[in-house]
Amino acid sequence: MMDETAEINYAWGRALFDGLSGAGVRRVVLSPGSRSTPLALAAARHPDLHTQVVLDERGAAFFALGAARAGGAPVALVATSGSAVSEWLPGVTEADLARVPLILLSADRPPELRQCGANQTIDQPGLFGSRSRFSLELPLPERALLPTACRAATQAVAVARWPLPGPVHLNVPLREPLTPGRDGPPLALRAARVSRPLLQPDPGHLQECRYLVKDFGTSQSPKSTRQRDSRYCPDRPALITTPSRTLQQSCSCATPS
Repeated sequence: MMDETAEINYAWGRALFDGLSGAGVRRVVLSPGSRSTPLALAAARHPDLHTQVVLDERGAAFFALGAARAGGAPVALVATSGSAVSEWLPGVTEADLARVPLILLSADRPPELRQCGANQTIDQPGLFGSRSRFSLELPLPERALLPTACRAATQAVAVARWPLPGPVHLNVPLREPLTPGRDGPPLALRAARVSRPLLQPDPGHLQECRYLVKDFGTSQSPKSTRQRDSRYCPDRPALITTPSRTLQQSCSCATPS
């Protein structure tokens, strides 16, 4: 039973990184710790990921921030439970303000070891508040839920990239034992593809913008402007888009003389 728990923990980590790599993540920054062992091993053994170890979590967050900005792709961070996770906060704040996508994977103790004085235990879910675009605590690893872990990782990358890039947080509780007994990786899961929706502006709005830009670039009399389009106010350079009744109440010049 103990060995089975360790194997499921490792498979859970592999499922997460299958989802991340399938969504375009190629680099993982690891800050080693006991609770994050399954995640670190899964990342290091993944064939599509490049891992780099940075011992200090604060420095790791800024390293990942720079790598994501330079590479133009999300970078994942892994840390162990407790105060180590809080060391990410300065880098997460910078990523939030700079709109740089980061994937934060924090290992955590299981629910039965929280709020009871256990070592290296803090309230990790929602730790970064409004600085993260998305925050989710995953369930405890189960073999039947491996596709759920893969899908959650894929969703995290999608939110980190669009519509407003920034950091996202996945909290990963794990029970002991944490080190798997064999080196053979579990079967890789097929991750969902991530794509940005295609946004097309309304053609009518584009035409209005053309008229507005043209009017700013040319000199026209108030009378000719009003005759060409009653939505233009001769006393103001801005385009008034409210209905005609509201326009007449708010702007006397819109009423033909």
